[in-house]
Amino acid sequence: MRNRRWLIPIMGIFLVVFCDKSYDPAVETFECHPENNPINLEFKYGVTAKNILSTYDCTFQKDLIFDPPVATQLKLTIAELDSISAIMDAIGFFEYPDTFAIAVPGDTICEFAPSSKYVLSVEGDSFRKSVYWNDNIFYPDSAADQLKDLIYYIINVIRAKEEYQALPEATGGYD
Repeated sequence: MRNRRWLIPIMGIFLVVFCDKSYDPAVETFECHPENNPINLEFKYGVTAKNILSTYDCTFQKDLIFDPPVATQLKLTIAELDSISAIMDAIGFFEYPDTFAIAVPGDTICEFAPSSKYVLSVEGDSFRKSVYWNDNIFYPDSAADQLKDLIYYIINVIRAKEEYQALPEATGGYD
């Protein structure tokens, strides 16, 4: 009997670790409080717009192209949201049409595929705005360049996050 005293503590540890499926330390330590954000946004981007950032539930979904998308918890800081908001104000984001398109003079349009699609929806205390853009035309346009600056800023903020960097790389590509 004396040789089996170690068995009870080990069985207890086994039961706690392997039988308690509800315990997840990552979930327990991660806090998401969108009500404290100066703005909240949902940002979809990519060829199929399957890359999705949501500050409403502090998540990011990455399009892996040939594999199913993967999701992770990802939270933007107040400073990052303030910076995004400042860029939106600077470019007049709230004056953009709901569906943005480059107005090309004449009857010649150079379109390309695959193209990136962007849906940026932003909400604050007293406003809500959503802009959709299918970036499929090569033509110089200052409003498009400013919108791209905002889009690339947000994408760079996402890519700088450890949570994003821990996600698997996409396999394949779009034709």
